[in-house]
Amino acid sequence: MYDYRGKTAFITGAANGVGLGMATAFAKEGINVIMSDIRRDDLEKSAMEVKKYNKNVYTIVVDVSDRNAMKEAADEAEKAFGNIHILCNNAGINIFVPLDKATFDDWDWMFNVCFWGQVNGIMHFLPKIKAHGEGGHVVNTCSMAAFVTSHGTGIHSSIKAAIRGMSETLWYNLAPQDIWVSIVCPGFVNSKIGKTEELRPDKYSSGYNSGETRYLDMEDPEKFPGMSPLEVGERVLKGMKNRELFIFTHAEMKEELKENFDWILSYFPDEEINQKRKAFENNRRKANVEDRVKYDTRGKIIHKP
Repeated sequence: MYDYRGKTAFITGAANGVGLGMATAFAKEGINVIMSDIRRDDLEKSAMEVKKYNKNVYTIVVDVSDRNAMKEAADEAEKAFGNIHILCNNAGINIFVPLDKATFDDWDWMFNVCFWGQVNGIMHFLPKIKAHGEGGHVVNTCSMAAFVTSHGTGIHSSIKAAIRGMSETLWYNLAPQDIWVSIVCPGFVNSKIGKTEELRPDKYSSGYNSGETRYLDMEDPEKFPGMSPLEVGERVLKGMKNRELFIFTHAEMKEELKENFDWILSYFPDEEINQKRKAFENNRRKANVEDRVKYDTRGKIIHKP
């Protein structure tokens, strides 16, 4: 297991939910934590709690969708604790809206925060991680929604599917450089994401009004049966130590995921395989398998001779 004690992590969306859970778990582990969020008051309050476990906690208020602001945050983070080793692209929002009723403002706001926010993190922090040559880890918060869709999660699922593809590809790019990538795929977590509409900027004001679901209370475990943020954070840390590409936190989702993949596979045509095309595809597949066997413990098991 890899030891991250004494390393420095930058976490977006750290004022509550999964981000706060990671910050707390990291602090307990002895990792220096830089917590960032757009909610200043919540961020400072949460940071005080995290400091109970590690005094090396620093806060930066930043809008992840603002590329220049993220560049400034990366520079400030480096000045605070030196080399950054762990980037946690976690900030996110969610709008529960049927796709046929979504507006351009809904699409733009969600993508700018949830997808481009992660791209901004990668573009500004990854060069710094590569430059110091001490290795590192990129943790991208995805979701089971990347695999399991539902009636009101269309924009959310679209973004998470994109994050999954981006992150898995990034793993192939970075593993040879001793920089690891983990895709965190939680189910429901007790957080403020159900109150996303409170943060909607004026420039995205023409969004879908989803009625009561605009302020869905997902924080209280007595009202909403989600996983606690700290438990998610601890599972993320464990996965990082094991250098796991996929970190699935909610075991109860496994059956549905298998069911979905079986459903998808059932659509493949039952016909004779074109061997010329298969040979061409096998060249690409071989390179992927070689990397999985070389850099991933589970790959060694799945692809064993």
